[in-house]
Amino acid sequence: MDGHNKLRKRLCIICGAHSKVNISPATSETISEYLIEGFSLSDTRFGGGLCKSCYNTINEYGKGNFTRLLPEWFDYWSISGYKIPRSGECKCPLCVRAKSAYLFGHKSTKVRSKGRPTYVSKEEVRIIQLCSKCLLPVEAELKNHECRQKNALEAIQLLKSTASPRSLKRFACEIIKEHWNVDEEVELNTGGRPLKVRKVGSDGDGEPSKKIAHETLDKIRVSANISVNQTLAIAKELRGALGSSAIEPNFPEHIRMSNKRFNDFFKVASYDGKPFVYCSDLHGFLRAVEEHRNISDVAYRVGTDMGREIMKTTLSVLDLSHTSSSSDGLKLSGVKRCFIIAAMLNTKETYDSVKHQLEHSGVKDLFASSDKVTLSCDLKMLNIIFGLGSHTSSNPCVLCDWQRYQLGSRRSTSTNIRRHCKKL
Repeated sequence: MDGHNKLRKRLCIICGAHSKVNISPATSETISEYLIEGFSLSDTRFGGGLCKSCYNTINEYGKGNFTRLLPEWFDYWSISGYKIPRSGECKCPLCVRAKSAYLFGHKSTKVRSKGRPTYVSKEEVRIIQLCSKCLLPVEAELKNHECRQKNALEAIQLLKSTASPRSLKRFACEIIKEHWNVDEEVELNTGGRPLKVRKVGSDGDGEPSKKIAHETLDKIRVSANISVNQTLAIAKELRGALGSSAIEPNFPEHIRMSNKRFNDFFKVASYDGKPFVYCSDLHGFLRAVEEHRNISDVAYRVGTDMGREIMKTTLSVLDLSHTSSSSDGLKLSGVKRCFIIAAMLNTKETYDSVKHQLEHSGVKDLFASSDKVTLSCDLKMLNIIFGLGSHTSSNPCVLCDWQRYQLGSRRSTSTNIRRHCKKL
């Protein structure tokens, strides 16, 4: 459409020659009053400019001087039934004419007569208008113009009002059968978005072909590890190959609703001036997940780690009755089935930041309320959670009271760890 608008501005709206002058609002009003009823500059059926001769003539019309004659109109009847494509190259008569208008050595199509221009008296002049519906030239004094487009619409209305519903369906069926192509699909360009009609496929039992469900595409997206945009592109190609009815409608809306299913369980806050996202209702979130997966015997695995400048707390919901995999073949303990319930951006791994994250996300209460919760993290994070120093400190082990450069140690307990902290 944009390419068509650029090309049509190269042509004169009257004769289709090279345009030299843009159409001003005042000139547009003169054209609408004397030449094309209801003319608008945004009408894509006409040229977008004026040549010098036509511009001077229309200016005289605006002043009330009708002694000058306009040249013959461009053949707009050839474009009246053409539907401009929304994308790709436009091959309408206007664009074809405009592309050849600037070629080297292009010769003007105007037939110029020798000598002075001829003038006629006001009694003999007849302004040749253009019908805005059928795009055919009409003399201004001719009152009984029979518009082809108007007659066609009246004929259709008469047929709808007189024929029976069965006859109308039979008539439409015969028209569609005449236009079946190799792919058994008909595209009807009746203005606006084209309407596609396709035969309903059937299998060996005579039942209609099934549609691809949204859940099937979701399983393909997860199992193939592809993004949402790639999934939408696959759905578009499938519709183009199998027909628009091959996939359940409103698939993009289904993806948007799926991504926002658990939005109410999360909040956004700040910690030390940095963004902090966490699950505000962990127990409600877990109930929703368990109902969606239909899990009865459940266990939880919590993990905390730092990666790509983001400190994350993850949670895996495990089904002890089916520990191997879920219905779509993915492991419940894998990364594709774990949830990020808290995340801090550009935050260091310290005791205070980890404590703030675990408390606000509800992990601390989860450990207190259930005995089927395990912690999965590296040794560094384990020392941070227990309040110990790094592994180069004097007491770096969470399992015993071993000190650096000391042989022999006893098993570590929470009481011993607190006692060491008080001494320090």
